[in-house]
Amino acid sequence: MTVSGSTPASILPLLERNAAEIRSVVAGAARRAGRDPAGVLLLAATKTVEAAVVALLPSVGILDAGENRVQEAEPKVRALSDLGLRWHMIGRLQTNKVRRALDLFHRIQSVDRDSVMDALAEEGARRGRIVDCLVQVNLSNEPTKGGYGMADAGDALRRIRSLPSLSATGLMAIPAPSASPEGSRAAFRALRELRDRLRLHPGDLRDLSMGMSGDYGVAVEEGATIVRVGSALFAGLPASAFGRSAAGGER
Repeated sequence: MTVSGSTPASILPLLERNAAEIRSVVAGAARRAGRDPAGVLLLAATKTVEAAVVALLPSVGILDAGENRVQEAEPKVRALSDLGLRWHMIGRLQTNKVRRALDLFHRIQSVDRDSVMDALAEEGARRGRIVDCLVQVNLSNEPTKGGYGMADAGDALRRIRSLPSLSATGLMAIPAPSASPEGSRAAFRALRELRDRLRLHPGDLRDLSMGMSGDYGVAVEEGATIVRVGSALFAGLPASAFGRSAAGGER
């Protein structure tokens, strides 16, 4: 498995450098917040990244990868099935792709509406599987983004908790675009505070998936346990490391 015009040996040092820089930012942010950096999971957002590059992630200590579209994830997951990667669905999931999604993903981070919740619960029950999922919250009620509104997240969680084949282990959000990382701080804080209000006990809803390449340091300061990093991790790689844009459909 190779990348046209490049070799894994030439790409690996770039990934190592980028991953080290991200971990340094995460560690600094965690220390400022009085947290253990080990409590933050680095999730590689691999949309458009070729499988040959994704195959290098374990070499830089990254075992979790996130994809936005079922149809684009499928060939990567199949090709890299022997690497021990844990795959997360982080884009909008169509109900007619739930069966395929559960064939591929260990975790669904984007439960953003009741129809998806019901489809996951039905398919999970059919398989005898408890589906690990996060409730996606639309912090700013943007019509172009999926997710439950802040006022509706509690009802969504109660509904999930009533379904034996689903396990809600946290919240996920994609804040509105901001001109600077600091511009996302209030949204991240709002998600953490929402999680704290909705917890049934201290270990409940353990994960907050928030923060991407432009603002993951601020997200960690505000309590993120998962940061979804793509462009910062794959910066500097040749164009051949990337496939076509994954616009439309499940983001």
